[in-house]
Amino acid sequence: MITEVNCFGYAGCEAAYSYGEPWRQALLKTLRKNRDTLYSALETLEEKETLRPMEATYLAWMDMTSLKNVALATHFENHGIGLSDGSFFGTPGFLRLNFGCPEKTLIQGIERLLKGLGAL
Repeated sequence: MITEVNCFGYAGCEAAYSYGEPWRQALLKTLRKNRDTLYSALETLEEKETLRPMEATYLAWMDMTSLKNVALATHFENHGIGLSDGSFFGTPGFLRLNFGCPEKTLIQGIERLLKGLGAL
């Protein structure tokens, strides 16, 4: 089903293409910094395979398949961080973390993630 674009959609699209490049470049800079912050925080873990390489996205896939018999998403929610369960996407044993957020929020999330990992 395809709906028609209304006048606001056309105006928004035109504005984005005409004036949005500085915003897009700032967004990319923030996402790259957040990605690097996440990699740095997790590289200290014993399991080096925990974080999968990211390809053109702000979603980090973490391999938690070594953790058997753990309800992963629930475990981390109990430690204050909501992660998407990979089972929903056809990859059980993986968790998805969205790092497209303010740096302060990401750092809080990383602290909670590490706390949750330490509790396993």
